[in-house]
Amino acid sequence: MSSHSLSQSPSPPVAKKVEHVLEIFGDVRVNNYDWLRDDSCSDPEILSTSTSKTTTPTPSCLKFEDELFGEIKGRVKEDDISAPIRRGEYYYYKRRLVPTSESPASVHDTMRTGLDAPPERVILDENVKARDHSFYNNGAFKICIDPSFKASRLSLLDRGFIFAIAHIRGGGEMGRQWYENGKLLKKRNTFTDFIASAEYLIEKKYCSKEKLCIDGRSAGGLLIGAVLNMRPDLFKAAIAGVPFVDVVTTMLDPTIPLTTSEWEEWGDPRKEEFYFYMKSYSPVDNFDLLPFSYTDPRVMYSEPAKFVAKLRELMTDDNILLFKCELDAGHFSKSGRFERLQEDAFIYTFILKALNIIPASASGHS
Repeated sequence: MSSHSLSQSPSPPVAKKVEHVLEIFGDVRVNNYDWLRDDSCSDPEILSTSTSKTTTPTPSCLKFEDELFGEIKGRVKEDDISAPIRRGEYYYYKRRLVPTSESPASVHDTMRTGLDAPPERVILDENVKARDHSFYNNGAFKICIDPSFKASRLSLLDRGFIFAIAHIRGGGEMGRQWYENGKLLKKRNTFTDFIASAEYLIEKKYCSKEKLCIDGRSAGGLLIGAVLNMRPDLFKAAIAGVPFVDVVTTMLDPTIPLTTSEWEEWGDPRKEEFYFYMKSYSPVDNFDLLPFSYTDPRVMYSEPAKFVAKLRELMTDDNILLFKCELDAGHFSKSGRFERLQEDAFIYTFILKALNIIPASASGHS
């Protein structure tokens, strides 16, 4: 998790450097933080580095985060007999968007690459020119990120946000060829599509780059890391959940779960062409909340740990960079109903803090 204009206080932990050299195809990669991978999950130094100082975006935000969690939790209808659908002990409402010509549900724009099939941006409450903006995508595995209602997201929409989903190459929203054009040796199309989508939203004045926040998980975390490296000037804040950011190292190790099965998606870096192409976009090799799970079998905790350690080593500003590790969660976050809402409150607090729109009365200051 990263943001401009937020001072880092207290000082974050600094990971030690242990030189690790990998030479392949005449190319030498030096990774001083490779030691952060501990398959036994027993090294106390790694646990300390991974979990220090991530309880709240900043100490002054704790009161607001608690209030926001209460607000989100308060929307859960646990015993409302007027709701039309009952499942177990709970009643649920259904909502359906009815678009009109005056209020369409989506916006299309032809990409600068000139492809006939345009990308799709689905914008909720799009007729309100919101002051702030949140932007989400995965962009891999032919996954379709369909627009859906999420009650906790109202905490952003009620504060003037627009939430948009970028349907970019690598996803499956526009068909098989759309997906094929965003994988293997065409993977960079995913990142340039996302950047083009962000530029379009700015051009059409849905938001500005001073207020544009981006979010992605897993392969979408790779997307976030890549576009931050390519266009750091375009975004105000970024959240990369369980991010796949050390692409080359992971895809070179067939002992890691899913590596061999995902060569079909990313390519096999034991082949020279794929190695150098992966290295050209892998966030760790190129250079900001990075929430992840210590027990995640799909994206190992060491990937964001190495990424954050390197960012902290190289950064020359005072932008806040948070590294949040969940010791009792997996790839899809915590399983408890309210625990997930608490995580939403944490992330939303970070976004609102990054945009400096947390009321002084709720910040914990007198």
